[in-house]
Amino acid sequence: MKDDKATDVLRFSYGGKDSLTLPASTEAFAQLKAWLADVLEQLHAVPRDGKQFIIAADEIFSNIVNYAYTPEDDPKTIEVSMFFDRSKLLLSMAFADRGLAFNPLEKSGDLPRARIQDRIPGGIGLFLVHQFMDELHYCREGGRNVLTISKILPPESAE
Repeated sequence: MKDDKATDVLRFSYGGKDSLTLPASTEAFAQLKAWLADVLEQLHAVPRDGKQFIIAADEIFSNIVNYAYTPEDDPKTIEVSMFFDRSKLLLSMAFADRGLAFNPLEKSGDLPRARIQDRIPGGIGLFLVHQFMDELHYCREGGRNVLTISKILPPESAE
């Protein structure tokens, strides 16, 4: 963890690095989940908020794994960084990939309206991300999709 007192932001490191680069595979999420769980514990996040953050991170990671890259792309990686703004009590996780340009914020954050038996798969995950997170930001920079999800983590006693 790096403490930037000038900006009141804590940057979390993994293995001495400012970010964690993982293969874009479903199995790799376990490593990210462990890191996130450790950060949530350090911040004394209430369990409900921690679970919501993990679900949102899993959804974003899974979408990158399943949709960002073409079969010809190599390497298929996801770079993740985490930081906490103490003044706002805001934990943020940024996901970066070199896959196809895609802004998930252009997708509706509404719950799909079709009856469950008539629905085609997809759409509920992004709905949950919109519901669980307090801020979502997307940009395309340097040939990378960068999506940042953020959640206010009130002190444990606030629950």
